[in-house]
Amino acid sequence: MKVGSWKSILILVFFFCIGAIITWRLFSIQILKGSLYKVLAKGQQELVQDVSGNRGKIFCHDKDELSLLVSNRAFAKCYAVPAEIQDDNQTASLVSQILGLDIEELKTAFSNKENLYYPLKEKISDKEKELIEQSQLKGIYLKNETYPYYPYKDIAGTLLGFVDKDQNGKYGIQGYYNNTLRGKEEFVKKEKGILGYFFSQEGKNIQGSDLILTVDINIQKKAEELLREVYDNIGYTEGQIIVMDPNSGKIIALADYPSYDPNEYSKYSQNFEIFQNGALQKLYEPGSVFKAITMAIALNEKKVTPDTTYQDSGYLKIDRWTIKNYNDKVYGTCTMTKVLENSINTGAVFAARQVPKNVYIKYLENFGFFEKTGVDIAGEVSDKISSDLRAGRESSIATVSFGQGISITPLRLAVSYCALANGGKIYKPYIVEKIINPDGTIKEILPQVLSENIINQQTSELIKKMLNSVTEIGFSKAARVSGYYVAGKTGTAQMPTKGGGYTDSETWQTFAGFGPAYDPKFVAIIKFDKPGVKEASISAAPIFSKLAKYIFDYWQIPTQRDDLKGVSQ
Repeated sequence: MKVGSWKSILILVFFFCIGAIITWRLFSIQILKGSLYKVLAKGQQELVQDVSGNRGKIFCHDKDELSLLVSNRAFAKCYAVPAEIQDDNQTASLVSQILGLDIEELKTAFSNKENLYYPLKEKISDKEKELIEQSQLKGIYLKNETYPYYPYKDIAGTLLGFVDKDQNGKYGIQGYYNNTLRGKEEFVKKEKGILGYFFSQEGKNIQGSDLILTVDINIQKKAEELLREVYDNIGYTEGQIIVMDPNSGKIIALADYPSYDPNEYSKYSQNFEIFQNGALQKLYEPGSVFKAITMAIALNEKKVTPDTTYQDSGYLKIDRWTIKNYNDKVYGTCTMTKVLENSINTGAVFAARQVPKNVYIKYLENFGFFEKTGVDIAGEVSDKISSDLRAGRESSIATVSFGQGISITPLRLAVSYCALANGGKIYKPYIVEKIINPDGTIKEILPQVLSENIINQQTSELIKKMLNSVTEIGFSKAARVSGYYVAGKTGTAQMPTKGGGYTDSETWQTFAGFGPAYDPKFVAIIKFDKPGVKEASISAAPIFSKLAKYIFDYWQIPTQRDDLKGVSQ
């Protein structure tokens, strides 16, 4: 074959290969990768962005209006993109000075150039924001983020709970209603127009729902003011005040002290217990306030009347235990009314003994002492009922009759006293009365009766009269309110020791009551742990008087009689 022929063949082969390559590229672009390039081309005109909706707001009552208890506020957040930082040491030094962060940790973080995002500090101050902006540091950025804001600061702090850096509600209402309050995260498409990107019609309503609480902010503030007053005057480790509507289960106020400011929850990270609400997250032995429950059971079973008498010798023996009256007092012949007036331990045991053991325990079940109240606040704990009580052991029933040997929450006590006041209904306590959804629809929460006829109306009227007598002439005279009839009972319970038994020096002190006595509009529980006085008649009862007087005036409840002689406000 001639040389010219080989050259011709080689040229033909070369052009054939070139043609084949071009053909394959066209096939690959148009057929195999066509979809990909369409997407890339479309990407020049569209942007998909992760968008988060704002968290819902929380409202409470301010008499006849609504007040904003939790709103939203935009705060600047500072973050770094290490890959863009040119001088790690210099940038770390400046950022450390402005934001008060550890310089060595910053150097380590900035040296990791594969990290596309490194958070520096949330909720930076206006001054810090200004200095970051002025520094113009490459790789250091600011971003506005919306966080819950609590305008009342520590008012209702433990009730509300807080929201962490990941926008998750913790404790209280924020914890329980987290999914309702939290805004949704959506990927929203933006399209590019002449003036830049604008949201397409694919955007959704992603805001969280708002809540309207049953709480009245003025009564809440008064309750917290009174808690601080007692703390300053006599001292205690912690205290709670609960105010409820006995005819619905609405919580009007739920105050806890000490409290905290949810705006600055991170400052309390070393004190975990401060986040807990003692009204529903901590158990205690209620003491003599429980005698009203025992007496109501015996009255309802018609085993006693207010005038039924028994002979008190100051003590009685059950099994290997000796039960004594407070201060070892001996009262002799006593009526059931006097048992409550003078808070006689042996009298409570007498009343409980008139009722068959299984019946007494069944009443406790019906009152709800064997389960949670079901309140819509995060963290509620169950009452602690001993196996001996469940088994009907006589000594256990005897001690429980006057409020020792049974551990409950103050909220459970409040629900029980509501039943005494309303004729025997156990309402589920609740704190949220309306949920307002982003689309404007409203879900209304209605009162829920968990059980009825725990006691009958006649028993309710009798126990009201007896508890009114306790405040008129009994140990709870400090709870009286000028111009009104009120009902209630003190309780001073010894705290158990670690080795068993009870201490004489440390007590829980409680007042449980309602007003007006014969047409109750509210039930109130005032409770203190380890107060610096000997009995609840000194610590809790006077606070009930002040709180009740405030509520009577605030709600404009007409007076019922002339001022009581010797009553001071």
